Amino acid sequence: MLDERNDELLEDEDLIVLLDENGDELRFEVLAEAELEGKVYWALLPLDETVEDGSYVIVLVEGEGDDATFTSIEEDNEVFEPVSEFFDDLFFDVVDYD
Repeated sequence: MLDERNDELLEDEDLIVLLDENGDELRFEVLAEAELEGKVYWALLPLDETVEDGSYVIVLVEGEGDDATFTSIEEDNEVFEPVSEFFDDLFFDVVDYD
């Protein structure tokens, strides 16, 4: 079960720059944060490319500050569904009664 660390969208526009596997810089806006079983996940909006409405990237955040690492969570990862459902409910005000 997800524990909500920030029950609202982050108020300040938080921007981060990450490096992809080729060393290219990619800019993201941090939309929200959630915690699942002691791990922190962020929902990121890519700023450098055109994305469909409602599309965002989920990353696992490990560490803090300059030592933080970010790992993208793919659809085949077992935590993808509960984390994405949490963010979808937060962003789109959807209630899932399942």
